[in-house]
Amino acid sequence: IDIDRLEQSLKRIIGRHESLRTVFVERDGVPVQKIISQFEFRVEVMEGSSGGTPEGFAADELGRSFDLSKDLMLRAKLVRIGEDDQILLLTMHHIASDGWSIGVLLSELCTFYNNEESTLPDLEVQYAEYGQWQRQKLESETARGQMDYWQSQLADAPRTIDLPTDYARPSRQSYEGRMHFFELPEELSAGLEKLSQKAGTTLFMTLLTGFATVLSRYTGQKDIVVGCPVSNRPRQELEGLVGFFVNTLPIRVDLRSNPTVMDLLARVRESALGAYANQNVPFEQIV
Repeated sequence: IDIDRLEQSLKRIIGRHESLRTVFVERDGVPVQKIISQFEFRVEVMEGSSGGTPEGFAADELGRSFDLSKDLMLRAKLVRIGEDDQILLLTMHHIASDGWSIGVLLSELCTFYNNEESTLPDLEVQYAEYGQWQRQKLESETARGQMDYWQSQLADAPRTIDLPTDYARPSRQSYEGRMHFFELPEELSAGLEKLSQKAGTTLFMTLLTGFATVLSRYTGQKDIVVGCPVSNRPRQELEGLVGFFVNTLPIRVDLRSNPTVMDLLARVRESALGAYANQNVPFEQIV
């Protein structure tokens, strides 16, 4: 790996995206955004042991915090395990990025690193402009209409999903999560896609229907609300930005009256489309 080229590539990305060089200073007790125009950036190089694992190095990196008042929102560390074995760790603070942003970052990194002469079109907007636009939109008549939708949609919704658990909940929660990966058999995947086409639903809607049905069977509840993340990038100008756009939509699934599978798919489709059409209201406001 060419360290100089890597550093220059990442520096160009930080220069393109104001969100990665925005810090948060306090003024009269209120946090204020400040965009840094001049900045230094270095890739930290570390000699790792041959017995180290990517997961171990990543875990160490996750333990390092950001100082939001002065740090760039992206840092990079290259771990050399052997002559031909190196791990690049890129850490972005969630205040400045979301899952979609990772794809933007990696795409631009490949472009700049593979060809130092490469150029990309100037960004039409920056994240701060989006934030300003969103604030104006939240004060508009459209936003009030969207909030009316959520108040109607979630009226009398259950406050919790009462899942039975193996163990008692601890008095103090740790908030430690786990991830479980599995693959659906190819035949089942094909069947789900065929069912989705027949019902006029997306594969996501079909899987959400199955998930809500499982929750209903475990809990005995016929009214289920599932929080679903959405990219929340409704305009093409926002697709190439690194920034925190993602929003969470509470999608309500009505399993009362013992619906057929096709009826339930239609209900989920209607609920999901209604949520998408009113996705501009931030989740914390809906809550």
